[in-house]
Formats: sequence, structure tokens, C-alpha cells
Amino acid sequence: MPSYVVDPSVALAWALPDETNAAADAVRRAVEEGAEAWIPVHWWLEMCNGLLMAERRGRITAAGVAQALSLIDALPFEEDEE
Repeated sequence: MPSYVVDPSVALAWALPDETNAAADAVRRAVEEGAEAWIPVHWWLEMCNGLLMAERRGRITAAGVAQALSLIDALPFEEDEE
């Protein structure tokens, strides 16, 4: 099974309906099925900023942000601390 380095733009596509795409969905399915997925240490800061900006622009609701964070937090990411 392949490993992935998950960029925040890929994970934001999981949360924002207007950014959904087949490649991002395929990565999510692979991670949910056990593929190794790495994120850099600053990844959560970028994710939260992206979701905050999307909420401010009316692209997602506060409830949608909470749901997205819950979904993403449940995925088994390995954090690269370097």
C-alpha cells in the first residue's frame, strides 16, 4: 500500500464542497483503508487557517468546520516533527 504526504489543500478539498475532486477523495479513501499518511508539524495551523478563511467567506458554516475537524482528526496521520 502506498504512503502519502497529505497537503492541507488536499484535506481542505474533503471539507469544502466546492473543492471536492476525485484525486483528493482517492487519498482519503486510501488513508481510511490503512495507507500511511504523513503531515508536517505545521499542518494543523494551515488547516485551521484554511477552514477559518472559508468560514469567513461563507463557503462553510461553523458547524461544517466542526464536522470537518472531527472527520480529519479521526484519520490516522503520522506527524513529521522535523
